[in-house]
Order: sequence, then structure tokens, then C-alpha cells
Amino acid sequence: MTPRMPKHVAFDLALTSGGSWKVNGRKVEEDVSDFLNEWAAVDIHARATSLCTFCGINLRIKRLCDGDAGAEEPDYNRRFILFSCRRCGHWQFAGGDWGTRCMDPQRAVAANSVLARFETTLPDGCAGELAQHLRRNPSLWHEIEPQALERFVAEIFRANYRHVEVVHVGRPADRGTDVVFVDDDLTRWLIQVKRRGHATGSEGFSTLQNILGTLALKGERHGIIVTTADSFSYQARADAVSAAAQGFRVRFVAKAALDRMLDPLIPKCPWHTLLAHPVFRELGKDVVAYFSGDDRQLDIFDEPRSFSREAGVCSFLPDSVAWGNAGR
Repeated sequence: MTPRMPKHVAFDLALTSGGSWKVNGRKVEEDVSDFLNEWAAVDIHARATSLCTFCGINLRIKRLCDGDAGAEEPDYNRRFILFSCRRCGHWQFAGGDWGTRCMDPQRAVAANSVLARFETTLPDGCAGELAQHLRRNPSLWHEIEPQALERFVAEIFRANYRHVEVVHVGRPADRGTDVVFVDDDLTRWLIQVKRRGHATGSEGFSTLQNILGTLALKGERHGIIVTTADSFSYQARADAVSAAAQGFRVRFVAKAALDRMLDPLIPKCPWHTLLAHPVFRELGKDVVAYFSGDDRQLDIFDEPRSFSREAGVCSFLPDSVAWGNAGR
């Protein structure tokens, strides 16, 4: 339906002036134009709450109308609406300046965030984009290249906690240590990352055995196992408790907990690049100012947390979920 956009563009953009639609700078077929006319011109107050295509949760809706079509000679007749998903960052924008007199020029804009398909060997510096991609396509947790997952796990821990050091050290023959995490008490945690090909099943005792061996050989006492499996086996959780009695503290992070830790990486206002498009100079600075801000209420948990050895890494989850009560 839409031509390709340059790789750095994060949305598909449809524009019209005088009734001729272009999508990403190219003219479209008549049926596409008809669809865009209906989509952009519909009364935005009549639009019901929509669900995110990817997450299935209610989208946030932000509207701007500065000219009631039934008012007596209003100066403007602009109507805009923005849908956005707080969980995965997906968004849609539509509206335009419909004029107030029969000869007034009419301009409309419609935009939809693009879900790019990333290479599994994603380069460094793309943690936010990858977080959105995984939220929209959870099955890709099991397809990402293992070393890229290790680097991404390091970014996740770095984004979630302040006053800590996180270093990716994974390489061939790394002897079971993929990431080194130093908490705010200067305690070193050795992190082992496991990318599993399927969500079903659980992380077994052998993984716990491996990290315990690594801790013993390196003279360390604190370890974390991060896995894309859904859970840890009963035997692994029970033996982690036994290991704690011997002075080895091993924490478990399964896929659900890891997904929750993506929150700080999801951008707050991913449609800001749309507002930089030249068309918005014509539509008005007030439109840009209105949609530039993030209208979410400030949440004290939005800021990175301090790491607590007692509460564990995922301190916002019950221990039975995050760690299986290991090391308590």
C-alpha cells in the first residue's frame, strides 16, 4: 500500500492539498485516496477508543479542534487526533485544516508509526527501537542473535537502575559470564544470559549448576540468570535456595520479568519526528506545541531505581515471581 521510506524515518506519512493524496511523497491509487479522505476527515469527536494493533490495550487519545464547523465564521477549522500506545510506542495521527469558506484551501495529514523489521544482529545504540519491536512481536525474544541479546540485557539493567555499573563481557569461551553488574553497594553480580528457541518449557538445573561453577571458580558470591524461557524449573528454584545456604545468591529473571524491565526504554513521545515535518509549519505552531508534550502523569517509578540486594533486581515484582524465593 505504501512505498518504502528512508530507513531513518519512523513513520509512513500521507499528505493532501486540493484533494490529491501522496504517501511518502508518491501519488497513490484512487481507492487509497478514498480511504485516506475518509480516515482523515472523519469527525474526531466521534471516534471511539481504539485498541493497539500489537498490544490489545486501550490507546491514549489526544484531540485538538480550534474551529467548530457550525460556529459563525470561525477563523480556523482545524481538527487533529493522536492515538498512542503507552506500552509499545505505536501511534497514529490524523487531521487537517478544512477551511471555513468554500474557496479556502484544504490540507490534511495522516501518519502511522512504522514497525521496522530489524536484523537480529542489531548494532549498539538501538535499545529503544529494539524494546518497541519486542513489545510488538514477543516471539522475537527467541530469534535475536545470542550476543546481541547479551548486549541488550546490559542496556536493560543500565536503564532500570541508577548508581550502578553494567559491562557486557560476553564472548566465545567467556566461562559463563555475559554481563558484569555492580550494584550501588559495590557488590559484583555475574549475569548469565540464555536465549531459548521456544517460550514453552523452563530453564533447568544445568544452567544454575553452570553459574554456580563460574561463581566458585572466580571467587564470587552473587549471580543472576536471565532467560527468554517462561519460567525456571522447580528443581532449579529449590537448588537455588540450597545454594543460598552455602553463601551463593543466585537471582532468576524469566521472560515476563525481563519484559517488564523494558518500560524505561520505551520512548515517551515517539511521534516527535512527525512534528518536525515542514507541513506542520503551515498547520500552525500551536498544533506542534500541543502534540509535542507527553500527557502522562508523572509516576515516581518512571525514574531508575536503586538496586537492592535484599529485594533483588526486579524489586517491583514479588520474590516468588522474580526469583522463586531463591536466596531469602
